Amino acid sequence: MAITAPSKAHAEFATAFNAGDLEGLCDMYEPTALMPSEPGAHPTEGLDAIRETLKGYLGMKPIMQVESKFVHQNGDLALLRAHWSIKASAPDGSNVQMSGDSVELIRRQPNGTWRYVIDHPFGAG
Repeated sequence: MAITAPSKAHAEFATAFNAGDLEGLCDMYEPTALMPSEPGAHPTEGLDAIRETLKGYLGMKPIMQVESKFVHQNGDLALLRAHWSIKASAPDGSNVQMSGDSVELIRRQPNGTWRYVIDHPFGAG
């Protein structure tokens, strides 16, 4: 799955996330992308590490809702912000609910698609 325009990034991410499409999600990141996590935690760096992080979330069969707050494009870069929420099931069967306000930087690729350079799920909170 590819991000076809900055204004579609959040919806396309949520669609792949809700479908459990790990490869589709990973295709949305540059190889050296950075994913800072909760404040104080060490950021996830590089596609292999991001893949493992996403795999952990997808293992809980999550449902994500996302609301774009803004998309600002300047040439081949776009800055995005969203409010997101996830409902999922923990391995023990208990309900998990998470939410946050994200900030992302995406870059246009030579083929015209867009990929995450920085995906900070808790960056605007």
